[in-house]
Amino acid sequence: MTMKKIAGFTLIELMITVAIVGILAAIAYPSYLNQMRQSRRADAQSALLQAANRQERFYTTQYTYANNLGDLGMPAETENEAYTLAVDSGDGDGFAISANAQGDQTNDDCATLTINERGEKTANGTGADTATSQQCW
Repeated sequence: MTMKKIAGFTLIELMITVAIVGILAAIAYPSYLNQMRQSRRADAQSALLQAANRQERFYTTQYTYANNLGDLGMPAETENEAYTLAVDSGDGDGFAISANAQGDQTNDDCATLTINERGEKTANGTGADTATSQQCW
């Protein structure tokens, strides 16, 4: 009687495969989340620039800046709903439009983005000339 060799995986081979997949997932998932946050941040930047352009158009016809996004025809959130938008025009001689992160996006280094009537772009309230603002914009 001859013994026939049975083909298949051993438990050790299976455990090694599971460990390798686990290590790859531990490396890849945080990178994936970071890329998603950068993508949502780009959407907020686009919305801020669009709102700033609409503010300038509004100013050319009304001689004052709009006090709310409705006057600009803009929604209160970005398209992907990761940031909420807000306008502060004070006395109408200038404006600041900010995008504030919500949900998972609050874990991003750039949780608050702002642009004003002079085109100064800031992030997290750090000022226009800091490294954080340059990195976020």
